[in-house]
Amino acid sequence: MDKNEVIKLLEELNLDKEEYVILSSGSALMRGIYQKCGDIDLAISDKAFEYLKEKYNLIPKDNNWYTVTDKIECVVGDNPKKEKVGDYYLQDILEYYEFVKSRNRDKDKERIKILERYIYYKDNVQDRYKLIEERNHNYERFPLYDSSISFDEFRSNLLESEINTILSSCKDKEVYILGHNNPDADSIVSSYVLTNILKSMGIKAHFCILDKNYDYTFHDKKLLEEKFPYEPEIVNSKDKYFILVDHNDLQGLNKEQVLGAFDHHVIKYEIDNIVEIEYSSTSLLIYDLFKDKYNFSEEEKYLIALATLSDSDYLTSSRFTEEDRRLFNELDLKEDVKELQRKYFITTDFSLGVDKNFEINKKEYLRNNKKITRIQITSYDDNYLDEYINKAKELDYLLIWVNYEDNTTTIYYEDRVIHLDYLLSSTYLVFELLEKEKEKTRVRSK
Repeated sequence: MDKNEVIKLLEELNLDKEEYVILSSGSALMRGIYQKCGDIDLAISDKAFEYLKEKYNLIPKDNNWYTVTDKIECVVGDNPKKEKVGDYYLQDILEYYEFVKSRNRDKDKERIKILERYIYYKDNVQDRYKLIEERNHNYERFPLYDSSISFDEFRSNLLESEINTILSSCKDKEVYILGHNNPDADSIVSSYVLTNILKSMGIKAHFCILDKNYDYTFHDKKLLEEKFPYEPEIVNSKDKYFILVDHNDLQGLNKEQVLGAFDHHVIKYEIDNIVEIEYSSTSLLIYDLFKDKYNFSEEEKYLIALATLSDSDYLTSSRFTEEDRRLFNELDLKEDVKELQRKYFITTDFSLGVDKNFEINKKEYLRNNKKITRIQITSYDDNYLDEYINKAKELDYLLIWVNYEDNTTTIYYEDRVIHLDYLLSSTYLVFELLEKEKEKTRVRSK
């Protein structure tokens, strides 16, 4: 079953969501870690048990477990650690991880790896150095954990292990370093710089773009044409190995072709071996990862700085942290940021009309197994805001309208308009905000 099927079954149960916790693989599915699960396990309260006894012919099993339907089992009186994700209480992910490890089954090895990656990165969305909450767990269960080292060191070891796995997989192969479709400045620069780093390690690496969907994104076309002096190889995907940068979804590639990815976006769980940390740009992430191992040229640092400017809306984005600023300052950009912004920061061209702007500014996301089309509009006023909200309503799109004059953001989604008195251009942070607002509405309606 996928997530939508699970939600449908839970709604058919008609249980108060406060009276049960989703356990095991179902809890991972609801977080987006797994794409499928075989059945649903629930820990339920005595009140929920009495309700189910009246509605279903419960079949008792061992240790207070009962079969509810062919797809649902429940346990009564268990008290798992839990956290609320969206509308549902889910088993604590560390507790589930410990359970999967304890089974010591060969078929769980891939699940363990996926869970470890999720646990490692899940608290890095807004603060990359925030530690996983203690929750009274013993971290010795992590395979790289050594009780003589700090948890910071453990995280560093796990990150180093991911990098080494990717680098080792390149041995005796020609590797093509590939950004996302319709690449922006960060995608192009991170591809180019990582190619140079890998070449310095003796790896046969190619800076490339695919022969389909390779046009530079409209917003960065002028910046790349004037500031980036290199041409990527244009290749097809047949019989090649790739390392992805600035994205971690397959975008038409076969999983077996992808050796790994370096990215600053949320993990999609489509490929193995992902180094993903929330930096304001992938280029800055690569700089931080390799600055002690590779001697970046002044030109490379300049290009990284430009890519970071572009991806952080010229240092105004909410995702540009103090740690990003420290790293950005190391790049020692000699040009004035405001001058670069005035020249290269391209806001939406309203002379093109609403239909054309919706066409060239849309991007599709999969959130909680739901496809969402996002339109992002940048402007120095709100003159066309109502027109664009009406168009988003007509098409059932998510609209993010960023006003750089007033430093405000307007979000429209599903007949709701949210006004923010700060800039918020990160789509994933907008998703989180919308989910929190939905939860507040649900609580108030009780």
